[in-house]
Amino acid sequence: MKKGKATQGVVPEGLLQSSRNRTVAFTNNIRAAMKQIELEIDQNQGLYPFNGGRLTQAELCRRAKVTNVALQGPAHKDTTRVMVDAWLKTVRAGITTGRKSVRRTVTDRADNWKAQHAAVATAYHIAVLEMNEMKLRVRDLEREAETLREHLRLRSEKRVVTMPPTK
Repeated sequence: MKKGKATQGVVPEGLLQSSRNRTVAFTNNIRAAMKQIELEIDQNQGLYPFNGGRLTQAELCRRAKVTNVALQGPAHKDTTRVMVDAWLKTVRAGITTGRKSVRRTVTDRADNWKAQHAAVATAYHIAVLEMNEMKLRVRDLEREAETLREHLRLRSEKRVVTMPPTK
């Protein structure tokens, strides 16, 4: 094979296909991380539970297990990076951000859960007390029933003869 102008700029097809596969895998990893993050935000009622509540390009890339620098390269600069920026803008609009806001939201939720837990615990303890009262009542009624059965048994042992009515 001669070196010359005819072979310059020609890229082997296998190399092109490998490059396309890497780009597709990169994009798929980013999209999978986006879906996972959206799910976590939904599960946490509008809070991103990692990275102090901050959602950035770098955080998305970390979650996707790809390098953030790749978004700056020519293969992704005008496509994937634009998609990531638009997604970040949309998602950030729907979540609570800022350290103080996130902390206040988390504290409020924790206080709410504590109050609900206390209410459930109180209701449980009341139910236990009522159940114990009912057990005592059942025991008393069983004793009374046994006493009445004993009276009936004693009465049936005696021979009682009924007298015919007098005229």
